[in-house]
Amino acid sequence: MKQYEELLAHLNSLKKFCYVPYSKFKVVCSIYLKNGKIINGVNIENAAYNPTICAERAAISQLITNGFKDEEIKYIALFSESNIPIYPCGTCRQTLSEFIDFNTNFLIFNSNGFIEKRVFAEFLPYSFNKTYIK
Repeated sequence: MKQYEELLAHLNSLKKFCYVPYSKFKVVCSIYLKNGKIINGVNIENAAYNPTICAERAAISQLITNGFKDEEIKYIALFSESNIPIYPCGTCRQTLSEFIDFNTNFLIFNSNGFIEKRVFAEFLPYSFNKTYIK
């Protein structure tokens, strides 16, 4: 499908910005907004590992920094330089749950192209979220 080929080309163009001197594992996350804007994030490693920033959290940080809200998200595309599908880690899932709608579509890509479409709720079915502390 042409749309997926264009998305993959965009995601691939951002791989060069990943800072992964230790794992060499590149991940790119692009948040596509309803107004046509694209918010991007790449993974950024650190020798201490704990301060490493995943692509999903980098993108969500940019979304918030630029003043956008979850209702403006059309979908999120996630790419990993891998032969298998890779999904957000637990920390990213919890972080995303704070800022995006659980019905947000994720388009999953890897080095072989488009893999599948998932709804965010599938990644974190029993989340602890802000509704519990209101």
